Amino acid sequence: MRAGLLCILVVSACLSPLGPGIATAGEIPPTPLLPDLIAWEDAVRGYMHTGTFDTTTIPGKALWRFTAAIPNIGDGPFEIFEVTHPNDTQDVYQNIHDDLGGVNQTLIGSFPDADPAFGHLFLVGLAQYNLREVLPGNGVGDIVSTHDKTSFGLVDSVSYDLGLPGAPATRVYNSANINPLGVSVGWADLYTWQLPGQWVDATGLPDGPYWLEVVIDPYNLVHETDDTNNTTRVLIDLTIPDVSIDGDLNADGFVGIDDLNIVLADWNQTIPPGDPLADPSDDDFVGIDDLNIVLGNWNAGTPPGESGNSPEPGSAGILLLLTAGWFIPHRSTVR
Repeated sequence: MRAGLLCILVVSACLSPLGPGIATAGEIPPTPLLPDLIAWEDAVRGYMHTGTFDTTTIPGKALWRFTAAIPNIGDGPFEIFEVTHPNDTQDVYQNIHDDLGGVNQTLIGSFPDADPAFGHLFLVGLAQYNLREVLPGNGVGDIVSTHDKTSFGLVDSVSYDLGLPGAPATRVYNSANINPLGVSVGWADLYTWQLPGQWVDATGLPDGPYWLEVVIDPYNLVHETDDTNNTTRVLIDLTIPDVSIDGDLNADGFVGIDDLNIVLADWNQTIPPGDPLADPSDDDFVGIDDLNIVLGNWNAGTPPGESGNSPEPGSAGILLLLTAGWFIPHRSTVR
């Protein structure tokens, strides 16, 4: 049904023998009414300024969740039309209105991994969330964490400035399940902190101030009137919870083969006091106590870049450890 509707739109837009947006001799060409998307920071409403830590969505990760909103302050609506194919790939088009009532449609992205569970939009990279270092004098430093936001719907959530030319008095796009989706002039699409992907990872960062940066359309997919006003930053102060997992020796949020290798590489070694890398038992010696901590928490957390866990060490691997003499019930080195 979606593909059929797309064909109707494309055909109706191309009825002119010269194609859409092309004027015949003596005619005034239509003027595109492009949107202009920005990131809305509002301390009173809490947009970007307040948030909460989530330590359960991804085990071993401290995710800073916050509310963000994307207003449209341009000349026309930000309207998109999605076509989901039977193999769950999705093409996302932008419908560009003009001052003569016409609509031109242009492809802004094709996504091979669209999530069929939502049944509608899967727009990767509509926004990007960054944490940046704060330099002396509140200067803007390097990015220390970044996360691309995937949008599953675009609607007129809240009014932003209904005094803008072309702003409708009431919502035009009011359902994430209707094609096309969009954000009207003077309205904003609101993403509350509870929604999927509404976070940036702060795991392992030191407590203190950071610039929270929201970049709209970071990959320049959307046709806008102004691409220079897409970035907004606010200063936040974070006290980051400790989400370390016992046995996660390389601090990647997962207990697996890399952590086991760290223990084996320093087996029977005395390490400097306070060095936690291969000594999770914190007794300044790498031995059976440390190995048991790693194996006792095997597969805890989430593998980097994955959603599932890696397989447990098989019987052959355990047998190899046994025959190699790794499982020793006492220390073989006298301190």
